[in-house]
Amino acid sequence: MSSVNPVVILPEALQTSERTTRHRVARFSHAWRRTVLYQPRLGLLQAGADADALIARLGELLSGTAEQTMLTPGISSSYQKGVSTRFEQTGVAAVMQKSAAAKCGAAPALFRIDAPGYLCQSNAE
Repeated sequence: MSSVNPVVILPEALQTSERTTRHRVARFSHAWRRTVLYQPRLGLLQAGADADALIARLGELLSGTAEQTMLTPGISSSYQKGVSTRFEQTGVAAVMQKSAAAKCGAAPALFRIDAPGYLCQSNAE
């Protein structure tokens, strides 16, 4: 995965209605579809029940996102390898993962790790 684009979500922003949360997650999901390989997202949230609820909801909504088509099988393979590698790292938990069915496919994945764990990763992006 190339670069990471952080998204900071302030605690006050988590205290929103379900409709607002769905809208924000839909925008995030749309951004994922446009930039799946080129711009992975990193969400920074303060730990707590509201953050847990948003992460769970994001996982639910992303699970309904269709796989995307990469330009070549090599790009698809690199993407899949990056996702697999991330899941194998210490402290990383899977919130949601789908497998791509197509030869050049890429499916969404959502990971969770705490800040100290992320900062300790030797290849954290």
